[in-house]
Amino acid sequence: MGEKAKKILNEKGHDVDRSSLRLEGFNDSKSAEDLKMVKINEHFSKHQLHKMVDVKISHVYSPEEFWVQRCDRNGRLGALEEEMFKFYEDEDGNKSIEEMPFPGTMLACKYTPGRKTEAPSWIRGLVLRPAKPHVFVVFYVDYGTEEEVYFKNAKNLDTKFVLLPNQAIRARLSGIQPKSGVGFPWPKQATKFLKEKADTTYNLGGMVARLDGFCQTALGYKASLRMIDTVTNDLPGGIVLNDVLVEKGLALHDNLVYINDSKHFDSKEKLGKLETVMPSVPMRLPQCLPAVKKVLQTFHSDKFK
Repeated sequence: MGEKAKKILNEKGHDVDRSSLRLEGFNDSKSAEDLKMVKINEHFSKHQLHKMVDVKISHVYSPEEFWVQRCDRNGRLGALEEEMFKFYEDEDGNKSIEEMPFPGTMLACKYTPGRKTEAPSWIRGLVLRPAKPHVFVVFYVDYGTEEEVYFKNAKNLDTKFVLLPNQAIRARLSGIQPKSGVGFPWPKQATKFLKEKADTTYNLGGMVARLDGFCQTALGYKASLRMIDTVTNDLPGGIVLNDVLVEKGLALHDNLVYINDSKHFDSKEKLGKLETVMPSVPMRLPQCLPAVKKVLQTFHSDKFK
């Protein structure tokens, strides 16, 4: 945002320079998904590959898109939200916002759980976009959830509450793909299964994640996780959610990727009625050729009848 625009907005009563209200580095061209990008290295590093970490699944969109929290950092989040509750329940010193906030604004939002037995709480929300008069959409940076919030349930976030890094980590289930193949949507049953596991284990603990790698997407990095439920069963090794989806016929194991060191792709092979330059995917050793043929047949099975 230019200095002239800032000056005009400040004259109209918008405090655009408050660090507690603006996401550092935000500009007008960023989309809602850009705003939600999380620095994965704040939560996992390369030396943690294949190591086990206790996590909670905080929100599920699909097996390809869900959010987790590290249990070893839940204490700091709990302490933060407890302090926020005391701070923002004081209506005299903290008035609700009165104007539509900018996308990228960090606010304190009053969150009311769906269960009547749970009390409301104040949590950190990142403004994504306006929804309707006096209502806007926020992304809860510590949980991965999106929700519409009314002006009356939002207050300016004090600077002392922005120091803790966002606790929600974008993730996917490693080693599997939808049963129809890459690029196809996940079956609703698969998403339902993962949501049920998330709801059952969130307050119980016992969900363990093995970090299998990092997946780079247009929406930023995801942690590729092998999720193991050790609390809802008595099995010594727990239940691996990734494998259960395959066993239920809702997912397939990922195909292997072959990395070419020599950069030679010249051998012509005839597969069924088609003649193609093989391999059409990279290959490390000649003995990988049968596997590459199998991969092609998997993705073009209708052409090899």
